Amino acid sequence: MKDIKINAIDVDTLITLYEQHNFLYSAKKEKLLPFLPLIKENLKKAFTLSDVLYRTLTSYNEREDQFSSIAAWRYSDSSIIIQHLVSNHPVKTREIFLFHILKLAGMCNKEGIHAILTYYQPKTRFAHKMFTHLYENRVNDGILIEPFNYYQYNFDTSCVSDNKVVIELLQPHHHDAFQQLILQERGPLYLNTLDLKPVGFTLHHLNERYQQAGLFRRRQVLIARERNSQTLCGALIMNAGSLGLHFSLIENSSEIIISNLQDPAFSALVSAQLLHEARHYYKDCPLGYMPLLVKVPQAEMIENLGAVFQRQYNMMICDTSNLMNWIDYLLQEYEKSLHYTADASKNLNTVA
Repeated sequence: MKDIKINAIDVDTLITLYEQHNFLYSAKKEKLLPFLPLIKENLKKAFTLSDVLYRTLTSYNEREDQFSSIAAWRYSDSSIIIQHLVSNHPVKTREIFLFHILKLAGMCNKEGIHAILTYYQPKTRFAHKMFTHLYENRVNDGILIEPFNYYQYNFDTSCVSDNKVVIELLQPHHHDAFQQLILQERGPLYLNTLDLKPVGFTLHHLNERYQQAGLFRRRQVLIARERNSQTLCGALIMNAGSLGLHFSLIENSSEIIISNLQDPAFSALVSAQLLHEARHYYKDCPLGYMPLLVKVPQAEMIENLGAVFQRQYNMMICDTSNLMNWIDYLLQEYEKSLHYTADASKNLNTVA
């Protein structure tokens, strides 16, 4: 593990290696191309941050054509998001992931971090197998895996408001009802990991830390209330961050949360109104659209509102009580990969 470096690779080299190893595949590169200069600039700034805020680990041996990389950044005061596992060698894949989680586990103790989260595609075999194992062997209900669809939502300025629904920014006096909605639709692990409690839900203090490097990380929440009863029936969590922290642009995504206890037609109305109102909060976002996360059971409703499907993700949250299970799993996988490599070398020697 001695060749693993933290925030030490040249950014242009990193982007080139991402492309060569098919992490930055053609469709993704085409989508990011207009923003690549800004993304590179932001990554250079991120590399100057303390690694408790942002870290890209790399292991690169040009002579042997071996490259592995994984990244993480502070998603909320209570959580870290991991991302961008890229590798062309099974031993290095497991080695860099094991090193990464060992270091993050140490940070959790020192930094008051309560959970690690990630968004991964179920078709990614190594990640899917690992996270399924963690979920099946979880302790204290400290693992959450939820399927989401990821959309591009282009704002429709023709949407007409409906006086049945009131849309407004979340205010302190709404928090009890908001927390009940989150607990009902997502659960306590989600609520605590994303810091959606009254203190800190806008990520003000975290944003101040990012601003030290000329970056930003903010969040606002729109809520929907039924006008007559004042019942809170939906919410839109809107993230804002410097482009490039996540190559799927999750740093600028919104997540829509709609109560599953109400009539589907009313839910569609609430969703339309929330998405329409969000256009005011994306004016300064250079993307020109809103990246949108939607739980799979509500996907058809959002597609009927014009959202364009991009890909499917599973959201995985792992709290600190499960980190030892994670480390143990990675250690076993690492030892297996060393064994396979040794067997392969033995067979090569025999053939020779």
